[in-house]
Amino acid sequence: MCMKKVLFRGCGTAIATPFTEDNINLTEFAKLVEYQINEGIDAIIVCGTTGESSTMTLEEKKTLIKFSVELIDKRVPLIVGAGSNYTATSIEMSQYAEGVGAEGLLLVTPNYNKTTQTCLELSKTEKIVAIKEASGNISQIAKIAALCGNNLSIYSGNDDQNIPILSLGGIGAISVLSNVAPRFTHNMIYDFLNGNIEKARFAQLQSLELIESLFCEVNPIPVKTALNMMGYNFGKPRLPLIDMS
Repeated sequence: MCMKKVLFRGCGTAIATPFTEDNINLTEFAKLVEYQINEGIDAIIVCGTTGESSTMTLEEKKTLIKFSVELIDKRVPLIVGAGSNYTATSIEMSQYAEGVGAEGLLLVTPNYNKTTQTCLELSKTEKIVAIKEASGNISQIAKIAALCGNNLSIYSGNDDQNIPILSLGGIGAISVLSNVAPRFTHNMIYDFLNGNIEKARFAQLQSLELIESLFCEVNPIPVKTALNMMGYNFGKPRLPLIDMS
């Protein structure tokens, strides 16, 4: 178990962003956030991949971050996706998020300028407390757990591997599934953490068909489609993403 202070155990939702023709639909976003909190979710992650941060302007991101801080009001931890290929932009967004009151940051590995050192080096840094593992490579995740031990907590970043990653010592998930099934996903993870292994395993297997549907096209095309089907007005994804085929 990580000795550093972690922001949450359980399920954090990598929340989708609803857009109008030329802006963020903050009213609809607030509805989904309230649903998440009411259903027992353990953290909210904004401006991640599922939130389509790569097609949002800096001003849009800042608007959404500030709105989220005020809306959530510390009821659950708010974690902000502040990563970028451009280090200066990552620093600017990180400092902004901290300044308006976000509890944590999620910094993506740069797409093109990949670093050469390992998670072990990062784990030595006091404020780097966890890694979201979405590589799909269970052997790699096991190696990270073995190398970093108590210095780096692990979150599952792939919903179809939540329970396998927890079995290697993971403490939760940063989930797309929980956009549409927050209580189910929270309960599955806490069942495992509380020792109800068989119940958690059954829930993982039971969820595979829905998870497959949520990733049948590029994320977040399917999850936004699902939210629209549930009665939310999340609109279309931004180009180059298009409506579901």
